[in-house]
Amino acid sequence: MGNYIEKRISPRHPVTGPITLHSTIGTPMNIRATVHNCSEEGICFSSGREFTAGTTILFRASNSGYACTCKDRDDCLLRSISFVTVKWCRESQEDGRRVYEMGAIYTLPH
Repeated sequence: MGNYIEKRISPRHPVTGPITLHSTIGTPMNIRATVHNCSEEGICFSSGREFTAGTTILFRASNSGYACTCKDRDDCLLRSISFVTVKWCRESQEDGRRVYEMGAIYTLPH
C-alpha cells in the first residue's frame, strides 16, 4: 500500500462482514462486497467491481454478525442500509485476485 493522506475526522471502527451494493439509477445491480471499517461519516469496503469517485450507491448489510474489535461497542454501529458516495477507489490484491478497496461517505445524516 502506498502513503495516503487521512481525511476522515471520526475514528474508524474495524468491522468485517458481507454487504451488498445496489444501483441508485434504476439499473439492476446486486454486487457482493466486504466492509472493513466504519465511522460516523462512512465506510471502507472492497469489491470485485470498481466504482469511480462520485458514484452514489446503496449498500445493505446482512443481518449476520459483524466482527468488531472495538472496546466500546456502543460507538461501533454499522448502518444496516444507507446511500453512500464513493470518495476514493484503489486497486489491490486479495488472495491472488484483483479487488477494489473504496472509501465512501454516507449521503444522509444518521
